[in-house]
Amino acid sequence: MKNNKLCLLWQNKKSRKWYHVGNLTYEKEKYFFVYQVEQSERNVFEALENGYRLHPTFPDVHEKYESTILFGAFARRLPQKSRKDYRVTLKNLGITKESTDFEILSITGGTINSDNYEFIKPIERAERERARFKLNFY
Repeated sequence: MKNNKLCLLWQNKKSRKWYHVGNLTYEKEKYFFVYQVEQSERNVFEALENGYRLHPTFPDVHEKYESTILFGAFARRLPQKSRKDYRVTLKNLGITKESTDFEILSITGGTINSDNYEFIKPIERAERERARFKLNFY
């Protein structure tokens, strides 16, 4: 899988600012989650100063979490198969039966009404100066 990283963003509802609080990756049939501690602006530490609370599933900001299945905290963000429009929704998004949970999460963003998280694919700078981007919005 070429694009194996998703950035986890959190939005402060009062200021409307977005913070890059973590990264979910999928490598060699394993999922990994780490908090974003290295970038200088709007990382998890700045988010904590602005009202963010660490996710209870991932209580240590310096830990690298690993799982052979998508973490439950993120799996609940996938469209529910019990929805009447489940198949139509996935078809409209170009999601097939072969799509992995990681691919579905990357397409849908994993947003739910009960919190302020969203997954996005990182925008990677292309080698060419005048490169073009193709972005899909859910």
